[in-house]
Amino acid sequence: CPEKIIRNEDKRTSLMIKGIPSNISKKEVRSLFEKFGNINYLYLTKNINDEDNGSVAYLNVINYKTIVPLFMNLRNFSFFIDGKLYNLNIMYSIAQGKKQLKQYIKKGE
Repeated sequence: CPEKIIRNEDKRTSLMIKGIPSNISKKEVRSLFEKFGNINYLYLTKNINDEDNGSVAYLNVINYKTIVPLFMNLRNFSFFIDGKLYNLNIMYSIAQGKKQLKQYIKKGE
């Protein structure tokens, strides 16, 4: 939880975000999320079978202290695309850190 990171008890740097429409590009996702924190790695899955909620983003930040504002801002973040409201589901990723995150994603492909 973010409170543990604030107290330096947790040093997670990676998030998984569900609820991203499949018709949005990786560049658009990065643009949406970077206003909340510096992202050094972003991976976006695409599920063309579910256009409304088919994509999942995995992202990592360099410094664990920057994950708190990013997490706090994104956990209640919603946005409109083509007149439709999208609410995100955000959680810490199972894999943590850029290297682990890349390995985790590679195994799942």
